[in-house]
Amino acid sequence: MLWVTMKKWGMQLVMELEQDLKVANVICMNGRRHISSSKNEVSRDLVVNVKSKKKQALLDVLPVLTELRHAQDMQMELETFVEKENYFQAFQLLPEYLQILENYSGLSAVQEMGRGIEAWLARTIRKLDNHLLGVCQTFSEESYLTVIDAFALMGDIGGMAEKMQSFFLQEVLSRTHIVLKEMLEEEVGNNTQRNRFTYSDLCVQVPESKLRSCLLKTLESIFSLMRSYYAIMSFCPEAKNNTSKSPSGTSADTGRSHSSAVVNQDDVAATKSDRMPSSVSNPDASTSGTDAPFYQLRTDATKLVKYTFERGRRNLWQLATSRLY
Repeated sequence: MLWVTMKKWGMQLVMELEQDLKVANVICMNGRRHISSSKNEVSRDLVVNVKSKKKQALLDVLPVLTELRHAQDMQMELETFVEKENYFQAFQLLPEYLQILENYSGLSAVQEMGRGIEAWLARTIRKLDNHLLGVCQTFSEESYLTVIDAFALMGDIGGMAEKMQSFFLQEVLSRTHIVLKEMLEEEVGNNTQRNRFTYSDLCVQVPESKLRSCLLKTLESIFSLMRSYYAIMSFCPEAKNNTSKSPSGTSADTGRSHSSAVVNQDDVAATKSDRMPSSVSNPDASTSGTDAPFYQLRTDATKLVKYTFERGRRNLWQLATSRLY
């Protein structure tokens, strides 16, 4: 009897275990399904997260690319301004361009652009110097204002004045030597040895019959230089209220007047500060009155050139007269 009871109890336990196993199996299957669903959802979230990070990285790069594109456009503008001899606009745009390069100096592309702007600046300075020499050879108000505005923005008016002074001295030597050399070539033929002769040696070889004509040509060449020298020394910009032609050749509101008054040294000292107002955008609007900032900058620059020329004219005159004796 006891064995029968134990058997029934055992069978009941087995049935309960079987039922529990079935329930456990259902729970496991549901758990596996939930885990698979969660895995897929996490995978989708990871993909979205990766794409979101890539998108954010691209968004972070976008402003840099925009600035670099802007810098490339500015670089093309700089080249265009110089080709059109609009040095004022070129040197006004240059600080903004250099600021962009400085902000992203760690990029290799920006470093390459930095080397490019150095080469551009060297070419521009050479072209501006040639323009300056052209003004010295044949004075033109418009050309003179173009170079003086550019050097004023560069803050190197003193250097410009010294370059001009040096050019006139060298040009006196060169032109007088060329006059003698060409006359002797016409008179006695070409001689390769004559290229090595000094000015004094050439003077000795001038025939007496040609002395007068040689002296006249020498005086003519010196006079043309002196005329440009004194035109620059006496130049003074005038403010105008109307919109006129600029230093670049499109509109400028400056005039020309001649004066022989000596510049007060205290006034000249003030010009050496080389002021460069950041609010100036172009010389057209800024020279419409005597109180305009750019007009004052231009006036100070011409005063400094005038002072340098007045201080060095004695040396130029002595050199010119020494070539006539």
